[in-house]
Amino acid sequence: MDLLDAIRQDPLFREFPATAPIIVTKCEDEGLCVEFSLDVELNDVLIINVDRYYRQHLLGKELPKSVDCLIVQRCSPNAYKVILVELKGHRESGTINRKEIVEKFRVTLYDLIADRLRHLFFENDHQLAFRLILGAGNPNPKNSNNYSLDWLLTLPMFNFAGKPRGIDGMPQNPFIPKC
Repeated sequence: MDLLDAIRQDPLFREFPATAPIIVTKCEDEGLCVEFSLDVELNDVLIINVDRYYRQHLLGKELPKSVDCLIVQRCSPNAYKVILVELKGHRESGTINRKEIVEKFRVTLYDLIADRLRHLFFENDHQLAFRLILGAGNPNPKNSNNYSLDWLLTLPMFNFAGKPRGIDGMPQNPFIPKC
């Protein structure tokens, strides 16, 4: 079964009110928004709001730190890009908590994808390519203060799905090209 259809039909995603859907049409937070190339077919993309997923499945429990969005992009009938995105708007302090960033990606990879959603991602013959993105900058185009993301190179890699995975830094409004 197609991974996007499997996610849409899974009870973990279907049984929630339209006022706070887990599957959303945009990946946005802190005034930033992921942009897609014009040649990306929107029916080949599924966006999961990870915070909402945890809020609706862990009612009354402490919510783990997690990335803002999990984007699944169909590249061919059985091949998909799985993109984890954390968005950080400019702060007065001019800093991003590195430890928190690592924790958000770690929880999303190991708790959400490898454990809670294992049946969708790993118990089929899907070819999956993973990408981790931190989009950071000032959502106000008049202010050019943006973060330097060179420090991402110093973070430990995640060993996930048999490969080391690092976090890629992108300016505000990360751009997702066609596969």
